[in-house]
Amino acid sequence: MRELPLIVPLVLHHDEETWQSATSFHDLFPAELIGHPAWASVVPSFRFLLDDISRASDEELLARQMSMFARLALWLLRDARFGRLERTFEAWNELLARQYRSPDGPEATATLFCYIREVSEIGSVEALAEKLADPGLREVAMTSAEQLRQEGYDRGVREGLRRLRTAVLKQLRIKFGPLDEATQARVAAADDATLDRYAERVLSAATLAAVLED
Repeated sequence: MRELPLIVPLVLHHDEETWQSATSFHDLFPAELIGHPAWASVVPSFRFLLDDISRASDEELLARQMSMFARLALWLLRDARFGRLERTFEAWNELLARQYRSPDGPEATATLFCYIREVSEIGSVEALAEKLADPGLREVAMTSAEQLRQEGYDRGVREGLRRLRTAVLKQLRIKFGPLDEATQARVAAADDATLDRYAERVLSAATLAAVLED
């Protein structure tokens, strides 16, 4: 029979609070389930290693024997979601600059800022960018800030269009009764200018066709 390779279970915890749960897989299940003879023997029983970086200091993370990218990633995991990047930036400034100047630096740094963009507010990204002395690194950060601003604008446009579409459908139903699938599909496919036209026409139109005519 083929033997399995060594498997080491590891949990990387990076919430605002430290890990409060058990580190035994069995202990994470309800006691009544694990105590039931039909299930206790089939639930894997092992302890996992816990790497709780939620309260790890900058010095502890910087001292880890791993790549620059990995250490920077741990910094972002610890701080980016909680608005702490600007406060802890000084400790990481040099390593971030070294990462950017490395052979794969621009691409790797863009990946780091992509994560920042996903989990942070635009103000956090802009504040961090202002602290960067290297022009190329600052450009990466500002590009991320601009992308975040554009994404926010796009989300706002989509949400506004969704609200307008919902309002038009509601107005049509109130005035003309239940709508057939073709009408609903037509409204769903309409752009913002067409929806505005529908919203204006429904106030005075005598028929549904008068609202939807081209």
